[in-house]
Amino acid sequence: MNKEESSEIEVNEKINDIFEKLTEYANYPDYQLERRLDIFFLIYLKEILTIKGIDISDTFIFPEFPLLKKYENEFYDLEKSLASKRADYVVFSNQKMYIIELKTDMESINENQLNHYKNVAKKISVQTLINDVINIYEKTKSKVWKKYDIFLKDLAEKVKIIVFDEDKDKKFEKKKGYKFNKEFSNYKVEIIYIIPYANKIIKEKLDSKEYIEFDDIIKRLNNNKDVISENFIKILKDIK
Repeated sequence: MNKEESSEIEVNEKINDIFEKLTEYANYPDYQLERRLDIFFLIYLKEILTIKGIDISDTFIFPEFPLLKKYENEFYDLEKSLASKRADYVVFSNQKMYIIELKTDMESINENQLNHYKNVAKKISVQTLINDVINIYEKTKSKVWKKYDIFLKDLAEKVKIIVFDEDKDKKFEKKKGYKFNKEFSNYKVEIIYIIPYANKIIKEKLDSKEYIEFDDIIKRLNNNKDVISENFIKILKDIK
């Protein structure tokens, strides 16, 4: 065995160990498996979405996308609150803004959250959602605004859904002026839940196109023979 082969075996063993620990700790009461598996779902998200015929091969994935809490209720309060939740992932493709929510534990799914996303998809325009992020950026006083600046820059450069606003830019000392690109006005909002399985509440609240079950993912990735894919498939089987 040469040095390169030995190194590969060592790396594979460490990857196996990571997934074994994730599976073991998943049964602990306060262990947040979802947060640890997030990076692996992110790696495979492009393949996962093809299950629903969604091609994001050339699309940037935005994690932790801000959605204002005022949209939680069916008759949401229109007061200008900057309090926000975070969608796990957002992608823009096929003239749609896909809001993707990951769940590794069916017990964490509740009607309020489902209603929140359904209300957003049904009643809130893409322009409003993008303007919300710009509004948060403009009104945030803490140093967090710098991270929003990077976030908005990526929205501008990688998606082009926002553009530079020269008039607005003059109002700020440090921040940049951004505005929604109206060429994206015809984009629609859709939600997709990634879940272990479809229980009664999922089937009642969501259309079949709005969720992907772990079994669907396992079938799609089953031909992948690399060590990460094999471990990822195994842990999906174990926790579903």
